[in-house]
Amino acid sequence: MLVMSGVFAQGTPAEGKKLTETFDEGITAAYTPAIENKEKVAAGEYTVTFTVATGKELGDVTFNGEKLSPASAEKPLEFKFTMPSDKDGVLVAKVKASTPAEGKKLTETFDEGITAAYTPAIENKEKVAAGEYTVTFTVVTGKELGDVTFNGEKLSPVAAEKPLEFKFTMPSDKDGVLVAKVKASTPAEGKKLTETFDEGITATYSPEIADKTKVAAGEYTVTFTVVKGKELGDVTFNGEKLTATAEKPLEFKFTMPSDKDGVLVAKVKGEAPAPTPKVKITWANDPKEGVKEMHFNKAKIKDNKLKGWEKEEVAVAAADVYYVINFVVDVDNYKYVSFAINEKNAAGTSKMTEYQLDKDIFELVNKEKKYLCHYATIAWSADEDVVECELIAKTKSKKKPSAVEDNAFAAVNVYPNPFAGKLVVNEVAEASRVTLVNAQGVVLRSVAVNGANQVELDVTDVPAGIYMVVVENGAARRAFKVVK
Repeated sequence: MLVMSGVFAQGTPAEGKKLTETFDEGITAAYTPAIENKEKVAAGEYTVTFTVATGKELGDVTFNGEKLSPASAEKPLEFKFTMPSDKDGVLVAKVKASTPAEGKKLTETFDEGITAAYTPAIENKEKVAAGEYTVTFTVVTGKELGDVTFNGEKLSPVAAEKPLEFKFTMPSDKDGVLVAKVKASTPAEGKKLTETFDEGITATYSPEIADKTKVAAGEYTVTFTVVKGKELGDVTFNGEKLTATAEKPLEFKFTMPSDKDGVLVAKVKGEAPAPTPKVKITWANDPKEGVKEMHFNKAKIKDNKLKGWEKEEVAVAAADVYYVINFVVDVDNYKYVSFAINEKNAAGTSKMTEYQLDKDIFELVNKEKKYLCHYATIAWSADEDVVECELIAKTKSKKKPSAVEDNAFAAVNVYPNPFAGKLVVNEVAEASRVTLVNAQGVVLRSVAVNGANQVELDVTDVPAGIYMVVVENGAARRAFKVVK
């Protein structure tokens, strides 16, 4: 019996006492030595180490009603208590009460182009609770994150795989200052961007590229502008075709490499126009016919010689282009002017084309000499084998003009004149097309009428000068001089 009594004195699990944990939310504990069953805890001294959730702070800790103190200043979450052998134990841990006013201010000092997001989220940087936070930075394209410090101490990324993610601990007794810098870079680090664009195509970039010889690596958006009458075709970057969205057909994205130059190519849709042949221009005119002087696309032709083109040659398009012709005639002998172009090829074959000119566009050049100037426009294309063109102008005998000559589009009205951003041409229901040409005969606008009684031409980007609005339908044709 004495032996048995001695065994019971050493204690068995059945002799342990219950340990009750009364912890506020967000507090957990670990014990040394480990306690496997809190219903039967052996008597003796224990060390408890608390863990407190981010944003909270440990408050009072008591055991069986007596306040405990941390084991040391260096270990503010570690406490010691003695489990009795004759009664249960109650361990209480409280979260320190705090109000928003107790939070400290977090100041962000970031270089331009850097933003940050926090975990847990920080709603008010004027009152930030103490605890550990994770900050993830975002840096604009073309820049790179440099040094990051918190309260003067340099931070390191949490991992090589997460170079923009950092951790810091917000103190409870002072404000925090988070600093993020852009890594310094020299222009020499950028690579060259070469633009190979067809004529009529221009581009803008986002972010902006100030120097195309030194472009920083990163993603860029390019937006193209194409002149009227042309359409954007294929776009490639370093040989790879780029694709735009249906909503933004002129906007493309590309990534500028850090280790090599970039080449951006933009093409106009469709085949390139055929080369325009050089054609010798001569004036096969008899002065007795009453036409004293002629100007062809601003080049003066007088005494059967062309002045204004080198070697008396001019590039004539292989497709119809409008040319402006001016005739000076003696008012006393004036009747009507006929005009023809005689095309000659290398084999000596000729092709004569006669033109019906606008009879009603005349201006007095010199009242004393009684000269009149006849402005006219023609659509002319030269065959590829043409080497010489004779321009033939004569005054016709007096006769009543035909109905087509006299009444073609008599009701047409073009306004305003002078014009600025818009030209209105009305009473054109009987016409097939309305065309705007400049003094060189280049077509700037061409609109199919399609039965409409009025057409409008957007001429905002047309430079100041003298122009012709041509209204036509088959043989019927009339031109109107307008000025901007």
